[in-house]
Amino acid sequence: MNRDIWTIVFNDEEELFLLKKQIESLIHYNNTLNYNIILNGNNCDVITQKLELLGITSLLNTVKFKVDIFTRQDFITDEEADTGNIPCQGYLNQQMLKMQVHKKSLCDEHVILDAKNVMIKNNFLESCPGVLTREKPLHFFDCYNYYCKLWHKGKKRLVKGTNTPFIFKRSVLEEFEHEFKTRNDFINIFKTLYNNSSNVTPNFHSHIFSEFIVYDLYEQYITKDYTSINDQDKIIERVQNFKFSKNSILKFDSVGIIALHRHIVKKYSVKKANSFLDKFIYKME
Repeated sequence: MNRDIWTIVFNDEEELFLLKKQIESLIHYNNTLNYNIILNGNNCDVITQKLELLGITSLLNTVKFKVDIFTRQDFITDEEADTGNIPCQGYLNQQMLKMQVHKKSLCDEHVILDAKNVMIKNNFLESCPGVLTREKPLHFFDCYNYYCKLWHKGKKRLVKGTNTPFIFKRSVLEEFEHEFKTRNDFINIFKTLYNNSSNVTPNFHSHIFSEFIVYDLYEQYITKDYTSINDQDKIIERVQNFKFSKNSILKFDSVGIIALHRHIVKKYSVKKANSFLDKFIYKME
């Protein structure tokens, strides 16, 4: 399958630790896909230095698959990255970056990962179908409602949610960007606060843009006879603590990816997280 991998990271100790474990897992489980990292920050030189200090650069020099490292500035200007009065600039910049990965790729499909995704099965991403379709989003309600109205006459559509791995198709990303008359019009959709039109308890994530929800709704809009994937085995298991038992081994052995959020790493320490992940990456007792 003609696809590659994209992971976007920022300047955070736990985030970069998880990036290193992700790379270790890709090496150990024989990844063959091109692997791309985007550094998301105002000063990416600082992140580059940390990659060297943490041994990530030297680790990448040992891999058998192709690796490229990009910066935010390779995709969007500092002016485009400025979200003004809307908070969560880094988060919104990440969404801008994800929807432009095709511009630095020759592949037809792009596997979008977070640093928290760690492989525990051989060649898993080569044929991974991506996240499972669910009935409705858990966040980004107003963004969801807005684009359902724009593209689907207000009819509520099933969406895949906002988890990774998420599969983007080059053709869909290209056609989506062509919907906009100017580059500025395209960038501004990421900086829009959508109205509080939902009947749920308001929270900030209700009002901002979601790249995955918008991509999914748009793909359904342009695809004749679109068929959702709603009959697939579970592919990912979230880690909530570092308790290790035979039951946890059986639980995780049924999936291909562990998801460990940096907040859990921060809560329990990098040292404990490293020991826990090694048991699953390297199948240690």
